[in-house]
Amino acid sequence: MSLSRFRAWAGSFALSLSPIVCFGEDATRAEPEHVDVPAAKRRASDLIEAERAGQALALLAPLAAEHPTDAVLIALVAEAYYGLERFPEAIERFEHALRQAPALRGRV
Repeated sequence: MSLSRFRAWAGSFALSLSPIVCFGEDATRAEPEHVDVPAAKRRASDLIEAERAGQALALLAPLAAEHPTDAVLIALVAEAYYGLERFPEAIERFEHALRQAPALRGRV
């Protein structure tokens, strides 16, 4: 594993634990704040391009749970998993994105 991939993994792991460590398990059940989804998609895409897929996944995962029919969002999640070499999860998300928007075929 390269140093950049390790840092991406470590960053996503730390981000996923930080609410629990700081505030207890109930902190993860708080109401989500309003998130600018298009801006989050752009940010995640930039992170993936910069080989920071772990950070991208940490940003995208909650949004994907809230917007399960957003094919572009799901495809970005798939790209993040691919960047982390988590291929089974990447394939699952790519297939999900294509079921939501068959027009993406050939683009993802």
